[in-house]
Amino acid sequence: MKVFKGVGIFFLLAALFSGGYLWNTLRKVESIDPLVWESEIQKFRNDDLERRPTSKPMVLVGSSSIALYSELEKLMQPIPIVKRGFGGASVSDVSYYRKEIIDKYKPSKILIYVGAIDIYFHHEGNPNLVVSSIADLFTDIQNNNPSSDIYYIAIRPSPFQSDPWQDIDFVNEAIKKIAGISGKIYFINANNVVRGSDGRLLENIYKFDKMHLNEEGNELWWGEIKRQLLSQS
Repeated sequence: MKVFKGVGIFFLLAALFSGGYLWNTLRKVESIDPLVWESEIQKFRNDDLERRPTSKPMVLVGSSSIALYSELEKLMQPIPIVKRGFGGASVSDVSYYRKEIIDKYKPSKILIYVGAIDIYFHHEGNPNLVVSSIADLFTDIQNNNPSSDIYYIAIRPSPFQSDPWQDIDFVNEAIKKIAGISGKIYFINANNVVRGSDGRLLENIYKFDKMHLNEEGNELWWGEIKRQLLSQS
């Protein structure tokens, strides 16, 4: 499975300083087998046993940009949320676990951030496949949650690897068009807050890996997502 060269080198070097943790994460991210995330899904099951989820919450599903921000529940108040982002989830991973991370909560709203992993690791050079898989995910969600509104968060570019930016823009524009012709799918693009007045990405709001946002970056990005979410509700 082809990985962008810079991303692969980064994880390889990082693994040398992390006791193999990041290497194990890369193995999962590269895999097309959703069962590699079973331990993360089991944590969600355990969490549901320990505390009963709010009735008709907004469910957040997708990858690590959801999972890693510990202040997300606080920032989203008073909107009741259920965080179900995990690892480096791809579109197919979210689709596979849909019943457990979306349907079971009977959500009023579903906020999705997924697609970046697919571009970086699974469908390099063919963004149409990413768009198609996301569109299929929308259909599956709508068929099983007909009263829920879907909000798709535009894929965020990274200062670490600029090669796929064109594909990211392509996917974002395609999903925006899909949302435009659907009555219950909404498109949220918060990428304006991660760029300066010159259009360049603000590298100081990213973590050392130049892929994930730090606390300041998360406050900016998620704050803008919340603002657009409320304006479209």
